Amino acid sequence: MVVALAFVIVAILIFSFVVLAQQITSLTNASYHLAENQIDNVSNQVSYFYDNYKKMGTILSVSPNLVEYADYGKLEAEHSRPEAHTLSKEMLQLLNVYGQSINTVAAYFPSSDSVVTMSRQLHSSNKGLFFDSHPGLAPEELDKMFSGRYQGLAMVQEGRKTWMVQKVTTVNGNLSYILIEYNLGESVRQIIANTERILILVGNDDGLLYTNTLASPDKSFSQILQNAADGAMVLDQNYIACYKDTNIDGISVIVGVSSHEIDSIRRQLFLLILITSATVGGSLVFLLYNLRGQIFLPVEKLVTSFQKEDLDTRNALAAISQNISTIEDNRNQLLRERDYLVPVTMGRLIYRIVLDPEDSQNLNRASSCLSIMGISPEQHFAVFSISLVEDADKFFSGQTLAEHGLSRMNFFLDNVLRDLLFAHYPGFVVPVGTTHYEVLVLCPPDAADEVQNAGKELLGFFEECFSVLFNMTGVDLGKSVQDFVNIAIKQAKELSFRSFWGESAEGEPSEDAVSGAFYTYCNMIRRLITGLSMENYDKVWQNLDSLLTKALPVDERNVKNTRYRMYAMTAFLVTSIEEYLGGEREFIESNGFEARLYEADNISDYRKRMRAILQEIVEYKAQNTFVSGRMEDVRRYLLEHYLDSSLSVAAVAEEFGISISYLSRSFKEAFDVNLLEYIQRLRIEQAKKLLRTQTVQSVAKEVGFWEAQALTRAFKKYEGLAPADYKRFLEKEQTWT
Repeated sequence: MVVALAFVIVAILIFSFVVLAQQITSLTNASYHLAENQIDNVSNQVSYFYDNYKKMGTILSVSPNLVEYADYGKLEAEHSRPEAHTLSKEMLQLLNVYGQSINTVAAYFPSSDSVVTMSRQLHSSNKGLFFDSHPGLAPEELDKMFSGRYQGLAMVQEGRKTWMVQKVTTVNGNLSYILIEYNLGESVRQIIANTERILILVGNDDGLLYTNTLASPDKSFSQILQNAADGAMVLDQNYIACYKDTNIDGISVIVGVSSHEIDSIRRQLFLLILITSATVGGSLVFLLYNLRGQIFLPVEKLVTSFQKEDLDTRNALAAISQNISTIEDNRNQLLRERDYLVPVTMGRLIYRIVLDPEDSQNLNRASSCLSIMGISPEQHFAVFSISLVEDADKFFSGQTLAEHGLSRMNFFLDNVLRDLLFAHYPGFVVPVGTTHYEVLVLCPPDAADEVQNAGKELLGFFEECFSVLFNMTGVDLGKSVQDFVNIAIKQAKELSFRSFWGESAEGEPSEDAVSGAFYTYCNMIRRLITGLSMENYDKVWQNLDSLLTKALPVDERNVKNTRYRMYAMTAFLVTSIEEYLGGEREFIESNGFEARLYEADNISDYRKRMRAILQEIVEYKAQNTFVSGRMEDVRRYLLEHYLDSSLSVAAVAEEFGISISYLSRSFKEAFDVNLLEYIQRLRIEQAKKLLRTQTVQSVAKEVGFWEAQALTRAFKKYEGLAPADYKRFLEKEQTWT
């Protein structure tokens, strides 16, 4: 009976132990399940916010205000700059879009040793107001930070807050640092309502970026991450954890669930085993009576607690889903605003290029335009410009669309070109002025005709549907920043010229403008230049009289209009004469052709001055026709004197009494090689012969180079190796033979 009772007691104990073990396993699995549910939410949210921080920094890095301010020196930045004020406003605008969990946005400019924040500009003398509060961002710390593995983006931890630092280099090579301070904890608390039992760690190889625990871990983030990867508990065996890598800069997220309740059950089980082993017989009744109160009720409460937390998690996910929907709406609004801001920004940059063609900042402005369009260096693009000449129904005059913020004309041009052209090649319609629009298209050079045809279809559509007339330039191709500047200036001048010659004395478009007066003047000037080329001077004077009679009628009463026509005619005639003379700008400037025509008092005086200038051109051409036949004499002269170190293009031009530009162009046309290159090749060929027996230094002086380095540069350019290497090759060749 006692044995049976003992077996019963043992069976009951074994059964109890099995039940407890199953409960422990169930709780462990539930903890892992909870951690896995939370890891995706946290990692996705962390990736989302870090991506927003990077986008914010990227947008600021291409801001024209930041680029221009970065190019200022310390002296210029000692005063308040309008670019700094505008940059601060841009920071505040971006903060409204990406501002969740962002505390501060600032930019540091090493060239001027100044800081621009969201509220003010700090000069080198008072920049300590910023860096004293943030010693981890001091200029020397920034230099150290980017001297290592970081090249463009880094993070700095200060307590519970983290700084994202982005390094930006402008076109002129000046540096700036974009500084964004964010508090990830606020975002995490929005994801998980009850974080008392849940551990969250965010970090990378450099260390811990965020934790929701008050105490700092005694292990590095890499060690904690390794423990989570191996399935071991983290932080002194107190949490069951899992991890996930994000898609940003090697950042990983660890989520752990407290194992306190499970450990408590394990301790109770161990205590139960000790007690029951010592008092098997006497504690049987007591054990059966209290088993439920000591073991099963805590387990039921724990399960109930997990169920409640699961419900809280579901509610948190619903709130996150609503927040994501709101963020998506904000993103769509930002994209709509971008469609307006991009053309307007490019238009202001192009307008400043056209306004002052000699401005040294034009290359920077053109580079910003190409960057905004997404055009990389050496990538081909096409440009044509149009300007509004007549809007009979006033349908487009001064009208804007509140929904888009663009002019009605800009909106219609963009939408029509999306069907005609932008469906095949990406492009923008850029408002340069109130009636001037520039169309930029990213396309290969062989698509120029297609772009031109699309422009003609565009003008035909507006004329047919809206009774609107445009002036349109030709299509110009380019692939560099300098090309973009030249095209913008050229097309602006062409539009201004066409607009001028298409206006009558009253300022309204005349019938001549509609029927193509511009091309009429072009043809008349072309016939005038053709007469000069054929030396038919009677025809020249006849064509000149016809041109001036049509362009400058003597019965014109509007003095201001007559003066403007004289200015325009001067510019057109001087340009055509320069082309006729083959680019002889020196001859035109030395004789003051433009100044003499601009100083004409009236139409009659203008005719006399123009006749005198044409007579001087005829005499100049007759005097210099013999020069082209002397290129062979020039070549013989070079063969005799190329070893002279003082020989240069200027010296040859002076020897033969012709200009440098005319000599260079004529020699190239005669022998298909530049004059300077011809001299260099003669010297290199002679050097190759002398290198067999002489040193590089002696050969350089003997063949006409001032120093051995000049010979080395020229030798590498034309032969592909240094003269010393060539000499060693000759010595080896001689040894083999």
